[in-house]
This record gives sequence, C-alpha cells and structure tokens, in this order.
Amino acid sequence: MIAAHSVAHAIVIISLVAALGLAVGNIRLFRVNLGIAGVLFSGIAFGHFGITVNKEVLEFLREFGLILFVYTIGMQVGPGFFASLRQAGLRLNLLAASVVLLGAALTVLVSRLGGIEMASAVGLYSGAVTNTPSLAAAQQALKDIGSLGEEAARLPGIGYAVAYPFGILGTILAMVLARWLGRVDLAREASSKPCGGDAGDLTRMNIQVENRNLDGLPLSRIPALESLGVRFSRLFHEGRLSVPQRDTVLHVGDVLLAVGPKARLEELVLVVGRKSDMDLRSLPSDIISSRIIVTHKEVLGKTLGELDLASRYGVVMTRAARAEIEFVPNAQYALHFGDALQAVGEKEAVAKVAELLGNSPRALSHPQLIPVFTGIALGVLLGSLPIALPGMPAPVRLGLAGGPLVVAILLSRIRRIGPLSWYMPM
Repeated sequence: MIAAHSVAHAIVIISLVAALGLAVGNIRLFRVNLGIAGVLFSGIAFGHFGITVNKEVLEFLREFGLILFVYTIGMQVGPGFFASLRQAGLRLNLLAASVVLLGAALTVLVSRLGGIEMASAVGLYSGAVTNTPSLAAAQQALKDIGSLGEEAARLPGIGYAVAYPFGILGTILAMVLARWLGRVDLAREASSKPCGGDAGDLTRMNIQVENRNLDGLPLSRIPALESLGVRFSRLFHEGRLSVPQRDTVLHVGDVLLAVGPKARLEELVLVVGRKSDMDLRSLPSDIISSRIIVTHKEVLGKTLGELDLASRYGVVMTRAARAEIEFVPNAQYALHFGDALQAVGEKEAVAKVAELLGNSPRALSHPQLIPVFTGIALGVLLGSLPIALPGMPAPVRLGLAGGPLVVAILLSRIRRIGPLSWYMPM
C-alpha cells in the first residue's frame, strides 16, 4: 500500500514514533514521568526492530526540527536575556562556562581511560547533559572534516542515544535525592515568596498623603518618583475618586493607589505619608482596570510618551507584560506587537485606548509567518559562516543550532524591523 522508504512511509513512521513516545512520556511512575523524552525511547525501540525511514528524509526532519526548537527557544528567552546579563552577567557566564568546561574535561578523561573514541565520547557528553544542539554541532564539525568519513559522523549520535536515558534518569534521581535530603516541602515552597523578595514582583498599595511639603504640589513633583518606577492608578480626594495625572495637585489627606515593586512602594511611603487602610479599588466609581493587547501596526514602535494617553484620554498604564515579564512602563517605553498593558481609566476612555492599540487577541493566535521564516533563513546563513581558528583542522561554524538561536535572541530583542514584527505567541 505504501512503498518502503517513500515520503509517505517516513511520515507514517515518524508520526507513530511521536505518538507512542508522547504516550509513554505521560505515564507516571512514582509521581515522575518522562515527558517529551519518551519520544527518544520510542525512536530507539523502532530502530532496534529495524523499522527505519529514508535517510534523506530523516536527516531533513532531524535538522529542521532542531532549527524550529532552538529558534522558538531563542524567541522565548530573548527579551529577558540581555536584562539577565546586565543584572548577573558575569556570574551567570562563569557558571555556564564552568559547567561546560568541567563536562568537557570529564569527557576527555573518560575517553582516555576507557579507550572510547572521541567522537563517541562527545555524543556521550551531549546525551549525559541532554543537550541536543551540542550533538548537532559535533556532527556538523565531524562532517566538515571530510577525511574522517561518514561513519565517524554517526558515532556521536550513538553515544548520545546511549547516554541520554541515563542523563534523564540521573537528573530526576538527583532532584528527588536533593528534595529528600533537604526535606523540601513543594507545596510550601510554591506558596511562599522567594527569599528577600523579587524587585520585579508588582503589587498595589494605598498610600495616604501626610507630608505637608507635598500639599499643593503636582504629582510629578514627588521626590524621586521617576527613579522609583511606580505608577498611580487612582486618587481619592474629598470623597471623589479619579485617575491622577502628572499635573494633578496633591493635598494632605488624599489617598493614592500606587502600583510597583513592593520595596519601591515602601520607599514611596516614607516620602508621601503612610499606608492607608482604605482600598480604593473597592470603592464604587466609573473607573475600571482593563488588560489591553497591542496589535495595531500603527502604534508599534511608538512610546507611551508619544501617545500621551493620560492627557488625551485620561488613561494611565500601570503595568506592562512582555514575554511573560511584568514591569511598570515609563514614558520611554516603546510598544511592540503582543505587549499586554494594564489600563486604568473611565470605561469609555479605556475603550477608546483599546481601539487605538488594537486589543485583538485573535491576531496573537496567528503568527506572522514571513518574519518567522525570514529569521530562520538568517539563522541558517549565520550558522553556515566559517570561522577559521588557528590549529583547527576545519573552520568552526555556529551550525544549524547555534545560528538560529543567536538570530532568534537578537530579533526577539529588536522585536520589529520596518513592517516585520518578530513576535511569536507563547
């Protein structure tokens, strides 16, 4: 019915391997399951019984699947990548480098003492740390050294398949052991906040104005307001609730609802007055809080200062979320496709702002395919560029894993070039 080693035959086999592997990965044993790693074991089983597919089709699926994997990972981590480098770049890089170098040194030691070919040892290393991109890089490097032959390029894959199951099980057992030795209560840990608090965790606080030096001054004159990175969403004055703006005049006895990192809000209290027991959000009013998604192309790249939503509509943006990172936006914050903004204002005004920004969740579920494939093409080209290093038998390349990953991180940071938006739904 289906010719052996045809494209249809390959699709059927690959689909069965994936379906069986995912089913196996969902089986829980002692509250642990293999997850996506079950597909590897399924593939090993099929190969053991001689069920194979066309070599060219298999190579294409393997390489293209890896490209899609690393590209989407780069798109996901890119927005927070550079922020992490600024905050703890040296420490994180030293830790990552030590893990790689120690693993490489141990691999060389095992190869020498065990009489294992270095090509196989590299595969063992990749499998032990469950690092598929490193396997692809090793295979590409061996192919570039033409004198070693095609058989040598297959050795890393064999070593990877042997070590990967133990890498998965070893990681799981190490985590279980650490949990047991440390007597970790997962439920308690999940419900508690990180030690010391996270400056990026946003919260609300009602603050009563008691500092007489602020009486009669506009909101923008609060000392160090911009550096604190907080926003005010509501103001209670003489029994009336309103949305405060920069030129709103403060009076002793007013109550402000502020949004920002908890530590910064505590600093603001020291300047303004004291915490208030009044909850402004619970008071009846025409003011609403609504989440708006940026989808209109006309506003992409514009800053909140340029849009001037507070003056034009009486609406303030108290929060912004990008790539699952939530923060308080300032006037220089440039809008990107897919940004989620928390808007506070009167119902009609918020509706007008939502219309201006787009607020079409449906648009998010349809990624722009032209930027996706353009980014992948750029990544493949970058990964194919040869880099000549002294003493190396062949030029070094980032490969089909490194190139798309680097490009995805950069593009997700840039987010937009002309009409192309590099947003991808998470």
